[in-house]
Amino acid sequence: MAQAVRVGALGGTANRGDRFFEGLATLIAASVPVLLVAIVLLLTADAWPALQRFGGSFLIDTTWDPVNEKFGSAAYVYGTVVTSLIALLLAAPIGVGCALFVAEYAPLWMRAPVSFLIELLAAIPSIIYGLWGVFVLGPIMRGAVEPFLKNTVGNVPVVGALFSGPAVATRMSRPTAGPLNSAPTTGTLPTVLLRNGSTAPRMIGPRTKTPHRP
Repeated sequence: MAQAVRVGALGGTANRGDRFFEGLATLIAASVPVLLVAIVLLLTADAWPALQRFGGSFLIDTTWDPVNEKFGSAAYVYGTVVTSLIALLLAAPIGVGCALFVAEYAPLWMRAPVSFLIELLAAIPSIIYGLWGVFVLGPIMRGAVEPFLKNTVGNVPVVGALFSGPAVATRMSRPTAGPLNSAPTTGTLPTVLLRNGSTAPRMIGPRTKTPHRP
């Protein structure tokens, strides 16, 4: 009887702890959208005087003349969006390719050093890649590559995308390699598609026919 009472008391304590942890986790999860809404409201409140005075046309205006109080930001918006898209297009194949190499093709003795190198590159702040681009890659691109790109593709900020490409590639490789390593080769259809579908060249080979059973 005493042992049953002790077990019941421990169970009640565990249930209270579980309920407390569940409530705390729910509160933390619910605070995320609340914080996002608060950030949007704060930014809107801070920008409201400028919106009342200049309107929303500054987003599509390219005139930047602080003396006459004309602050068109279309060029900056265009440069940011296009640079980000080009950086994603350049970094996605490299990042996913590195993840596939580490998860599927690299020998066992090579996986740990390559993974450590990717983690090390991902830990470098983006500003360091930007400084490297300005002082190292920038002069090379300005003299040899940028004139050719201007004559070929026009005024597209490819050089700026190359600055942020390595940072994006390393940050895409980390979350891609995790699911590939943890997904089993057999099991449910989504897991099979995740692992075997990403390495489709391995699946190309001689086909065998299943014997017909009456």
